[in-house]
Amino acid sequence: RVCGTITLPKAVGWTAPHGTSPSDSIYLWVGMGGTNHTNLWQAGIDIEVNSLNEVSLQGWTEAWPTQGSIVAFPRNALGTVQLGDVINVTVTYDPVSVAVSAQVCDVTNSTCFNPPNYPNFTPNLTTAEWVVEDPQSQQCVTNCSNTPWFTEVTFASPSYTDGGIVHTGFTVPLLRSIGAGGNHTIEHGQAITQWEVPGPLSGHGPDQFQVTYSPMCDNCSR
Repeated sequence: RVCGTITLPKAVGWTAPHGTSPSDSIYLWVGMGGTNHTNLWQAGIDIEVNSLNEVSLQGWTEAWPTQGSIVAFPRNALGTVQLGDVINVTVTYDPVSVAVSAQVCDVTNSTCFNPPNYPNFTPNLTTAEWVVEDPQSQQCVTNCSNTPWFTEVTFASPSYTDGGIVHTGFTVPLLRSIGAGGNHTIEHGQAITQWEVPGPLSGHGPDQFQVTYSPMCDNCSR
């Protein structure tokens, strides 16, 4: 079991350069596995913003690579999720039933959602992850979905359970970008695309870290 608390940014904005993107998006998630492209079970919040700076937020899960894409929660499954809300995420693997499950709660509006268990799937159990992710390709040229700028995101209260023992604390925080074929994992501090760079990583400690993201292009609006 892997748990974490995410405080959503209070503001986000469209950064796509040259009008190439219909929308920008970031995934904020908690997961187990995925290192070296092995089985990953993850759950979190997708934040999308279009060129009019209209924002939508939705919960989701994914068993990768079996499902191949995220499975969005039904609309209003978490009530009305808003920027600035506090979100608790728990992902679990049951070796007896060989199934994974998740729970995502919007603490701010006191609403939780438990999507259906995903059967016959064993995630890689060697890593636990708390991630801010650009879900789109760095190599995209047209109709790209880039990372929007966003104010501070906080990940806090991390824990994972291994052999019945609960462990707490972060090891290495990442700002991740997944490129074409899923083969570009970029650690925090490196440029994600030619237009954007991560903001300062602050408050890094055993129990929480914060990150922001700022655009680098002439015609980005903020």
